[in-house]
Amino acid sequence: IASASGAQANIALDCRDGEVKLNSSRTGPAPLMSAVHLSGECVAPSLSASQNNYAPTGLDISTSLILTASVPVSITGLTNYYDGKILWVYNTGTQTITLTNEDTLSLAGFRILGKGNVSIVLLAKTGCQLNYSGSITRWIEMSR
Repeated sequence: IASASGAQANIALDCRDGEVKLNSSRTGPAPLMSAVHLSGECVAPSLSASQNNYAPTGLDISTSLILTASVPVSITGLTNYYDGKILWVYNTGTQTITLTNEDTLSLAGFRILGKGNVSIVLLAKTGCQLNYSGSITRWIEMSR
């Protein structure tokens, strides 16, 4: 981005500490002073079995993944990532959905890293926020 004076800076969104900030190569992180609109919802078909390298249709353009399952299931990894992608995952059903920690049943770049190196257990009507880290090459749990 170039300013009116011709000075140039790289701008990126920084969401790692729970706040959305603009991160400029010239000034460092600064709070974002206007609303951020996140859009795109992927409502996945009901799960009846555990999923490896899970890639429901629409996940690539979504910021939220709405899940339900007919039996307790696990998801070992999620595809359709890019560095800095934020994904809200929510279990709307009554069965437990577990996002397994560092599960080798999924490719390395699709794996999930839960807080404390523990799997993320989504009980009925609960969710979590994941952020994809290109440097770690994992989906990282940010909040539950």
